[in-house]
Amino acid sequence: MSHAAGPDQYRNYRVTFRAGPDRCQGADLDRYKSLISGITDAAIVSNEFVPVMPKDVHVLMSATDVVPKFLRLCIATNASVLKSRRDDLVKFVAAEMEAYKYAEAHPADAVKLAHEMTHTNADDKRAGFIVNQALEEKQIDPSLGIPEDRIGWMQELFKAANAIPKTLPVSDLVDKNVHDDAAKLANKK
Repeated sequence: MSHAAGPDQYRNYRVTFRAGPDRCQGADLDRYKSLISGITDAAIVSNEFVPVMPKDVHVLMSATDVVPKFLRLCIATNASVLKSRRDDLVKFVAAEMEAYKYAEAHPADAVKLAHEMTHTNADDKRAGFIVNQALEEKQIDPSLGIPEDRIGWMQELFKAANAIPKTLPVSDLVDKNVHDDAAKLANKK
């Protein structure tokens, strides 16, 4: 539904926030359009829309306040890649570390790049809002530290919601060696 032609395509979004992510259909932009057009009463949308929301649309809650331990971004792979392309994976993670460090040190460049990548004008406030919020609220960690406590918390949350049958030791889910080798590579440059 990312290219909806009109309001009729949003009719099934009457209430978009229900228990469980599997019941929140559509992309953020679809849900946002549904909300501002009055088709839905409320919606779960990305915070990137906050700076461009009409004055009659209000943020009811922020996920960072309600579920602060919820992981919003993970770098994940499978055992096959860990085995067959480990060097590439280490280089990729190191490049991510360097990119976050650069973005943290040069926020204006990060905003400019976001405008270029999304084909938006410099007067579009969303990229600047996201970059500033990420920096002010320490939402990014250039070292890409592995938040094992949050991974454990997520497992408990998913188990309680019957999304997974049981939890696993976090050490079985995380390969610290890739992270550590990437950090060494990133720090050499």
